[in-house]
Amino acid sequence: MAIYEFSLPDVGEGLTEATIVQWLVHEGQVVAVDTPLVEIETEKANVELPSPFGGIIREIHCAVDQCLPVGTRLVSIETTDDIEVKPQQIMTTPEPNSDIPSLLVGYGAPPTNSTKPRSSVRATPPVRKLARDLNIDLTIIEPTGKRGEITRDDVVRVKNEATSHKDAVKLSGMRKHMARAMVRSSTEAPQATLFTTIDVSSLLALQRDLESEHEYKNLRITPFALIARCFVKVLSTMPLANSSIDGPNEEITFHDSINLGVAVAAPQGLVVPNLKSADALSLSDFIVKLNALIKDARGGTLHPQQISGGTVTITNIGALGMETGTPLLNPGEAVILAVGAIERRPWVVNNLVEEIEIRPILQLSLTIDHRILDGSEGAALLKDTAALIQNPGLALMYS
Repeated sequence: MAIYEFSLPDVGEGLTEATIVQWLVHEGQVVAVDTPLVEIETEKANVELPSPFGGIIREIHCAVDQCLPVGTRLVSIETTDDIEVKPQQIMTTPEPNSDIPSLLVGYGAPPTNSTKPRSSVRATPPVRKLARDLNIDLTIIEPTGKRGEITRDDVVRVKNEATSHKDAVKLSGMRKHMARAMVRSSTEAPQATLFTTIDVSSLLALQRDLESEHEYKNLRITPFALIARCFVKVLSTMPLANSSIDGPNEEITFHDSINLGVAVAAPQGLVVPNLKSADALSLSDFIVKLNALIKDARGGTLHPQQISGGTVTITNIGALGMETGTPLLNPGEAVILAVGAIERRPWVVNNLVEEIEIRPILQLSLTIDHRILDGSEGAALLKDTAALIQNPGLALMYS
C-alpha cells in the first residue's frame, strides 16, 4: 500500500495558477489510471486533469473555486496491489442504502462526509460561471434547487445581499488573462486600422456551389470560413504580415507556417484558439478543422496547445451583429482582420452603364502593428484579401 500525492501541474505556456471548477470524483471512490479527477480553469482554457494512478481517493485537499499556484497538492490516492479497478466502480451511482447521494449529471460530484469545508457543490456550469464572474464563493451559498443544487437565483441573492458592502467583481481566469493581453497589446504596439467595403455576391455563389459538390455537401460551409481561407491565401504571399517583432533586440521574426487564430466568445470569456499550419490545408480540411476549433471554443473544451502558438488572427464580429470595428492585435502578432455582418444594401454596379442594385455587402477592417507594416503594406494586404473574396473562384480550391 502506498499513498501518492497528485499536485497541480503546469498544463502549458508556463501558467502559474489555476482555479478549481469542479471535482469529478469523491473521497472513497475507486479510480483507474486516466480517470478524470478535477476540472480546472487556467488563464487560457478549462482543462480536465486525469489521474496518473489507479487506486482509492483518500483525501481531496482543495475546495471548488480556490485559485491555486502550480505545485499545490490536490488529492491523495492510495494504491495497493490487491485493488481491482472495475469499470462499474468508476463514477457510478452508489448502492441503494449508501449514505452518499446519487451523482446528478452536470451538477458536479456529490458531497462527502468529510469534516473539512465542502470541496464540491452542485451547480450547473452557467451558474458556476456566474459565481466566478461575481466573485461569489459557491461553498457559502445555501442551495434552494429541487435536487439540492445551487441555482442562478441563489447566486444573485447572495450578490445582492453583499452589494451594500462590496460592489466590485474580481477578474479571474480567462478574463484576467484577456485584460492583461489587451493592455499589453495597446501599450506595446502602435496600431493602425484600415477599412474597406465589398460586394460578396460571388463568395455566396461559391458557397452554394460547394454545398452541391459531393466532396463538400456534408460540410457546414459558412461565408466566414471562405473569407478566412481567402485571408490565409493572401497572407501566404506576404511573409511580413505573418511575423512578430522582438522589441528589445529590434528584430522581426518570420514564422514558418500560418497558425490562424480565431477570436471566439466562449463561456469563460474571449479565447483565441488557432488553426495550426492553416496555409498547408486543403479547402475541405480547412473547413472541417475550423468548424471543430470554433465548436471546442464555444463548448469550453479547448486544450492549451490549441491556444498557444498563433501567428495571425481573424475575428467574426458579424456574428455579434456588428458591421465593423477596430480590433486590437493579439499580443505578438502583426495583423488582425475583423469580418463584419453581411447586409443587403444598394450598390453601384457597372453593367455597361452604372446602375444601383441591391447586393450583399461586407465591411472588413484590418489592424496592423505599425512597427512591422507601414500603411501601404497594410493597404495591400487588405486590398488583396478583399479582391480574392470578391472573386474567390478556383483560388480557394487548391493549395
